[in-house]
Amino acid sequence: MRMNKHYSIDRFDQGIAVPKRETEQERSSKMAQLLHSLEALVKQPAQQAPPHSVKIAIKTKGRVVFVMSSDLVSAKAEGNYVLLQQRNGTHLLREQISVLAQKLQPYGFMRIHRSVLINPAYVEAMKPMTNGEYSVCMKNGVEFNVARTYRRQVKELGVLWLGTEQGLEH
Repeated sequence: MRMNKHYSIDRFDQGIAVPKRETEQERSSKMAQLLHSLEALVKQPAQQAPPHSVKIAIKTKGRVVFVMSSDLVSAKAEGNYVLLQQRNGTHLLREQISVLAQKLQPYGFMRIHRSVLINPAYVEAMKPMTNGEYSVCMKNGVEFNVARTYRRQVKELGVLWLGTEQGLEH
C-alpha cells in the first residue's frame, strides 16, 4: 500500500479517534439527560396502585346491592345488559360490556371475547379446540371461548408456562 506523504499512520489514527470521541460525548450527553429524567421521576409522588378489590354497586329490584369485584367470576354481554356471574349467584346490570371492561381492567379483569370479561383468579384451565382456538374453563364450571383477537392477551394468565416453550404457541 502506497502512503501519501500527507497521511501517516498517526494522522489516520487521529482521524478515526475524532468520531469515537464525538460518539462518547453524545453518549455522555444522553446519559446525563436520562439521569436528569430519572431524578425527576424519583421526586414525583408515587401513584398508588388500585386496590385489589372494589365494591361494585348494582341497582337491582328497587335496591342497590354491593358486590366485591374479587367475588366476580365473569361478565357476559346479554343485549343491552351484562350478566355478572358471582361465586354464589348472578346479577343483571344495565351497562355496556366495553364500559365495564374499562372500569374493571385496573382490578385484573381480562377481556377474552368482545362479549366476555373474566376474573383471572377464577380460571382453572385452558383447553385447545380443534380450530386452533382455546376455551377457558372457570372454577365454577363455566367455559368461554377465547376469540383470536384476545388470544395474545390470554397468554398473560400464565406468568410461568411449564411444559411449553412459549405458552399458547405450542
